[in-house]
Amino acid sequence: MTLGPIERMNRAQGLLNDDLFKEAFDVVERSIVERLKSGKQPNDDELLMLWRLLPKLKGYLKQAAESGKLEAFEEEQRNKK
Repeated sequence: MTLGPIERMNRAQGLLNDDLFKEAFDVVERSIVERLKSGKQPNDDELLMLWRLLPKLKGYLKQAAESGKLEAFEEEQRNKK
């Protein structure tokens, strides 16, 4: 399913602003860090990969929200002509 720029922006921004979504990210990140600090785990490499992935996922959503704003602005400008 392909979303238009405004819907994409709104959905990405909605996720970033959602308290439950923020809490979920925080809980997952804290859990990973606690497990890594507790000592050698059999899946340390996987935990590190997940820990590195979390900011990338947030960054992707922020980029989607920002690019959606730009696309929405450009679309608005085209419609004015």
